[in-house]
Amino acid sequence: MADYIYANVIVDISHEKVDRPFQYRIPDRLIGRVDVGSPVNIPFGRGNNVRKGYVIELTDEPQWEVDKIKEILDVAEDTVSAEDLSMKLAAWMKRHYGSTMNAALRTVIPSGRLRSGRTVAMNDASSIRSGIQCVNMVLSRIKGSVMLISDSFALAFARSARC
Repeated sequence: MADYIYANVIVDISHEKVDRPFQYRIPDRLIGRVDVGSPVNIPFGRGNNVRKGYVIELTDEPQWEVDKIKEILDVAEDTVSAEDLSMKLAAWMKRHYGSTMNAALRTVIPSGRLRSGRTVAMNDASSIRSGIQCVNMVLSRIKGSVMLISDSFALAFARSARC
């Protein structure tokens, strides 16, 4: 397996202007620890504010001038690492439902807390599959509601237009 030296990272900020990957260099001390789905701490913006981000791709090809690419600070150990399947699901949700990548990631990556304040663990494949099934069920209900509204609007329009 090749050691990749760059990571494309989506920054944990829900804003359309930063809903794209930013490239960071993986320092030697983190090579082998950073993988797709890894939560990482990165310097972001002109002030180099420390932000959390998620690695969505590893590469050995720089997209910018090498001296302008910032370095990943460390792997965020206090969070759950997203699996490749979760990243793909988030990308699919972004494309098909018009979501931002951040909002989609927040949906598929377990936060560890429910609204009631109880801690939950989604460490095994079965729990993750159940979570994905739940998301798919909710999304299909939303899609059904949108179709029902669309059909009702079309019927009302046809009646008013006397088609």
